[in-house]
Amino acid sequence: MEFFVARQPIFDRDQHVFGYEMLFRSSLRNVYDGEDPSRSGSSVILNSFFSTMSVEDVLDHKRAFLNFDRQLLLDQTALLLPKDRVVIEVLENVPPDDPEVLAQCGILKDRGYTLALDDFVDAPKYAALLELADIIKVDVLATSLDDQRRLVERYARRGITMLAEKIETPETFAQAIQLGYRFFQGYFFARPAVLHGKDIPGVKVNYARLLRELNEPRLNIGHLEEVLRQDVALSYRLLKYLSSPLFGFRRQIESLPQALMLMGEANLRKWFSLAVLAGLGDDKPRELVISALLRAFFCESLAPHANLARQSGQMFLLGLFSHLDAFLDRPFVEVLGEVAIPAEIGDVLTGSSAAPENMSTIYEVVCCYEKGNWDTCLQADARLPEGARDLRGIYLKALQSVREVFQGL
Repeated sequence: MEFFVARQPIFDRDQHVFGYEMLFRSSLRNVYDGEDPSRSGSSVILNSFFSTMSVEDVLDHKRAFLNFDRQLLLDQTALLLPKDRVVIEVLENVPPDDPEVLAQCGILKDRGYTLALDDFVDAPKYAALLELADIIKVDVLATSLDDQRRLVERYARRGITMLAEKIETPETFAQAIQLGYRFFQGYFFARPAVLHGKDIPGVKVNYARLLRELNEPRLNIGHLEEVLRQDVALSYRLLKYLSSPLFGFRRQIESLPQALMLMGEANLRKWFSLAVLAGLGDDKPRELVISALLRAFFCESLAPHANLARQSGQMFLLGLFSHLDAFLDRPFVEVLGEVAIPAEIGDVLTGSSAAPENMSTIYEVVCCYEKGNWDTCLQADARLPEGARDLRGIYLKALQSVREVFQGL
């Protein structure tokens, strides 16, 4: 499954790139074709910060200008993002005098986030929001020179940074510099460039379950763990989020319950809301997802037979992520370097000689059983401290667990 996101550079007066406005795209066609602004905005955030691409491959160590409609603001999605790497663009269709909008923008301002007003048109109703704004974006094609001059003189004096957008000619750029704008954006510099990569298909039925969970007064961590255990895409995104140096989590993740506890309830609500909103439009799961789930349940069930009952969570992750290279068309060494899972799992998946023997043996049993290599499978099973005498029964139980996941699809 491919994903797409476009970026358009924003320049300073010396034509150095200050940041990129990140834009929704559903294909390599460089046009916006989104219908739901909230879903489009969520997709852009996920694909810019939580995708299989490195954040720096997307942003090149610059800031991301992200479009927020009213719903994304009220969901507090921005609080999941590093404040020093993003600019929150309040879209022109957001009611600027809405008390709830003003409250959320106030929270972001207090937390140190940078706020920009997109396609700004001066009006009394913007008075309260202007007290919170750091950047004003002015459409130079839709705003007369006299109005631009008044805007720059009025708001630059108040310490607000002025950004001219829709710069399409050298003359317009020179004019904008003369007027006093600090930042510039438009086709004169560059059209949006579409980035794309491979993503992992999610399990749609899980998004409906998550919506129910997120509407409960208190989150049930056990229910959230159950959903994660059934969805490679969500698990991968969550662990990558926790593993990124941008977000300040520095601990190795031993299991999915630990990942959920590290996040805390407030962040979990924001993160899962973002994932649900963006994921509702994804394609149905493919055979690789089914195989990954089956391996996860199978590995977990075999853990006690190798004296690894306490590491059953790790064994589940081992199976769940065993197809990441195929999902993403990238080698395991590269993919696993972005996710802070235990080194032992990476060693098993990459075939390293440092891999723990019992974990490697379980993985060998699972893969051989899957391929129907019965002799090799039985030989590997015999090397386990407590060989699983009913591999078929354990496999069928794992298969039933997978079927239960996909009921209702």
